[in-house]
Amino acid sequence: MQPMGLQPISNNWRESKEDKMTDHTCPITPAVWWSTRRAGRKLAEWHSNNETVKPWPVVEHMDKFDFDPWEQFKVDPMRFQRPTADQNKAGAKWDKTQIVYNSHLTISHIPLEAYEYVVNGKPAIE
Repeated sequence: MQPMGLQPISNNWRESKEDKMTDHTCPITPAVWWSTRRAGRKLAEWHSNNETVKPWPVVEHMDKFDFDPWEQFKVDPMRFQRPTADQNKAGAKWDKTQIVYNSHLTISHIPLEAYEYVVNGKPAIE
């Protein structure tokens, strides 16, 4: 008797999936393999060396400094700051260069290029 999860695949399942499995495969040429390898190595380098990058000089605005740190850094639903008059004239709904972290902390001077980094179809900073 085999342990759970290591049971042989039935021939019926294999036959029903065989057409689908061969339809979506494409041959991997050496050029594709090497470019994928280079991209993977570059991605690994970015992930393993991310602490060496100089951080962007964002500014933290705090209105209170004399209370419990747990209260100071408590996360409320983060939102963007309301737009300035110039941004309002341009039709912006929010000032995306500033994020209101909670009622005591606002982060500003966020570059708009930060919104170009997209994860699952949405900017990671949002």
